[in-house]
Amino acid sequence: MKIKKIISLLFSRLVIFHIIPFKRRGYITCAGKTDGLGAQAQAIYSAMLYSHVNGMPYCHTPLHEIAHNYDNNLYFNEEAEHFFGFSEGERNITQLKNHTIVNLDEISLHSITKTLGYLFHSDAKVIFQKSHYHNYTDGIASTYSEIRQVLKKKYYTNPKTNPFDEQKKCLQIAYHIRRGDVGNTDALRYTGNAQIYQSIQQLKAMLERLNIPSVISICSQGKPEDFGNLCEMAELHLNGNIFDDFNRLVQSDILFMAKSSFSYCAGLLSEGIVVYEPFWHQPLREWHVAGKNFRITDMPETHIQELYSKK
Repeated sequence: MKIKKIISLLFSRLVIFHIIPFKRRGYITCAGKTDGLGAQAQAIYSAMLYSHVNGMPYCHTPLHEIAHNYDNNLYFNEEAEHFFGFSEGERNITQLKNHTIVNLDEISLHSITKTLGYLFHSDAKVIFQKSHYHNYTDGIASTYSEIRQVLKKKYYTNPKTNPFDEQKKCLQIAYHIRRGDVGNTDALRYTGNAQIYQSIQQLKAMLERLNIPSVISICSQGKPEDFGNLCEMAELHLNGNIFDDFNRLVQSDILFMAKSSFSYCAGLLSEGIVVYEPFWHQPLREWHVAGKNFRITDMPETHIQELYSKK
C-alpha cells in the first residue's frame, strides 16, 4: 500500500506539473476531501487557480461531506455552496457526461490509459480530478492576486450582511485563533495567548496614537477560559455560526490570520490589511508576514489611515 501511495504521488505530480501544462485540454475539478469547510474551500480555490494558470476550464463538483458540522445541519453542504458561490459561472461536472474522470489521487490502470489517451489524442475528453492542487499552487501563491476578483464575485453573488453596521465609524480588526480541536501541543497550528495579547496591545497603542477608534474581535472555538486575559482586550465570538464568523473575517478592515485554511480563504477575499501567520500554505505578496521579528509598526500607518478615512 505504501509503494502504491508513492507511485500515485509521483504519477499525480507528473500529470499536474508536466502533462496538463503541455497539453492544456480538458477540464479541472476538485473532489474527494472530507475535512473542514476552510480546507475544502481552499482546495477548490487551488483548483481554480491551477485552471487559470494553465488555461484550462474549471468544472465544479459540489461539496459532498464537510467535517465539523457540529449542529448536524442536514443542509450544511448546500448552505456552504450557496455561501461561497463556488459554482457561479462554472459548468457542473454532471453536465459533462461525455467526459471521462481521471482521479489523480489514486493511480489505476484506468487513470494511466486515459492519461496516455489524453496525451496522444487531440479529441480526448477528460476531466482531471484531485482533492487539492496545493503542491502546485503553493509555489505560485502570489498568483492568487490574478483571480481574487473572480473569487470575490462568486462570494458576493449571494448577498452578505455587514456584521459591522452598528459600528460603522470604528476600524474593525478581527483575529482568527485556532482553539477547540487545536491545543498548545500542536506547534504547527497553535499560537499562544501571550503572543496574541502582545500583538493587540501594540495595535491598540498605534491606533490610539493615530486617534482612530477601533473594535477588536476574536473568532474561535472553545471556552472563554481558553483565552486568558484576551477577553479584556477584545470581543470574543466563540462557537458561533461558521458562515457569520467567516464573513466577519472577510469584511474586517484588518485581518490577523491563524495558521488555518479558514482564515487563509478569508484573506483571499479581504479588501483590508491581511496579516499572515506562517504555516504550510504560502502568503500572497501583498500580505504582511508575522514572522519572528514582525512588529505592528511594520504596517504602514498611511494604509491604516486610508482605510479609516473610507468609513
